Amino acid sequence: MHPAQPLQSRLFWRIAAGMVGASLITVLAIALTSPGPFGLTVGLVCGGATALIVAYVMSRRLIRAATELTDGILTLGREKLQLPEVDSLGTEFVRLVDALEATDRRLRSRFGEMERHRKSLEQNTTLLQTVFSAMIEGVIVVNTEQEILFANDTARTMLEIRSHEQSGRRIWEVARSRPIHDALNKVISTGALERIEFELPRQKRTVSLTAIALPEEPIPGVVIVLHDVTELRRLERTRQDFVSNVSHELKTPLTSIQAYADTLLEGAIDDAGHNRQFVERIVEQTERLRTLILDLLSLAKIESQQEVFEIQPVPISDVVSDCLDAHRAVAESKEVTLICPETVDETTVMADADGLRTILDNLVNNALNYTPAGGSVFLEFSRGDSWGEIRVRDTGVGIPRDQLPRIFERFYRVDKARSRAVGGTGLGLAIVKHLTQEFGGSVDVSSELGVGTTFRVRLPVAAEHATTGD
Repeated sequence: MHPAQPLQSRLFWRIAAGMVGASLITVLAIALTSPGPFGLTVGLVCGGATALIVAYVMSRRLIRAATELTDGILTLGREKLQLPEVDSLGTEFVRLVDALEATDRRLRSRFGEMERHRKSLEQNTTLLQTVFSAMIEGVIVVNTEQEILFANDTARTMLEIRSHEQSGRRIWEVARSRPIHDALNKVISTGALERIEFELPRQKRTVSLTAIALPEEPIPGVVIVLHDVTELRRLERTRQDFVSNVSHELKTPLTSIQAYADTLLEGAIDDAGHNRQFVERIVEQTERLRTLILDLLSLAKIESQQEVFEIQPVPISDVVSDCLDAHRAVAESKEVTLICPETVDETTVMADADGLRTILDNLVNNALNYTPAGGSVFLEFSRGDSWGEIRVRDTGVGIPRDQLPRIFERFYRVDKARSRAVGGTGLGLAIVKHLTQEFGGSVDVSSELGVGTTFRVRLPVAAEHATTGD
């Protein structure tokens, strides 16, 4: 059946119904002009016949035009869209709708995958930004034109790059450091990895730089990694100084011992006027050597935390009293006055009793060694809300202001000749510093040349003596 035939039938009856209406009007007109049964019958017959004839003719013409239009559409669809032969337009329309629905489902699925991929990329980007921000190393990425593509917070801080200066700027415009530019140029031209170390004068930092070439895809360029090695280099210098100093400190008494021993062997042992003096010098240098070795071992144990301390409440007054008794004879021999407050402070601090005694012994001994005859050494203590403070103050020669930051270093001496003359090992203040830190406290110093020096040791007060501030 042709697709247009059902349409022809529907059009025919609709046109016929319209014509019947028009015929009824005609019948009424004839009946009014020719009254009677005959006029009404003639009107009905004429009107009905006319309506049917006209409806048939009009529907045929309309359907013929519709049929030609439908055939043209189907022919064009088969030629242009390569549609298969179908029995009806409705079936083809259903197939088209099904195809569109299937395409829509595939597009929705694809869009869903793309959205999930986009979210995954955003999460990875956020993660990478968080990681780069938390890194202690500075990371900078530049392209072959040396334009900054990325720089994390650490790199911006190191090179003093402001955030608004970063985007689209060349690195030599915002980071004026010749070593960086030279390293970049070398990597871009050769593609080889470059490692250098340079100074940042304004920040007083030593920075290690590693520059690596990026692959051509997706973006050619260079990755720069900056690492602050200032502290590492300082520790290396300290270690080198320590090895040099300890070698020198050990060499001095050993040289003296060997010299006196050789003198005795060459005949001085029979010299009754000098042999005993030479032996006493050997014993003196041996004791100095022993003290040095014991201090080195003590410091090594403290730093490696091999020394086990019994941290407990320790009355300051007891330790101060013992320290005074131990050093009173030495003070009298040097004509130095040891002074302690008459009022006994009952403050109790958290520390190891032997360790606290070592701290005070080293500080008092140091004060006695650098206070000339007629001077004084004061032991004072006070208490705050949560800290107990012990002060060792002297009226000695004092320490230059520029050397105060270094006096707690191992083997550091302000006056090397005087230090060796008084028998110091150069380790006493280093031991004081490390012991105080082990007890959860701190130590600092203030001094003025020709006036004297004050050391302050602060330790936490025992719980039963601590007070809460308002």
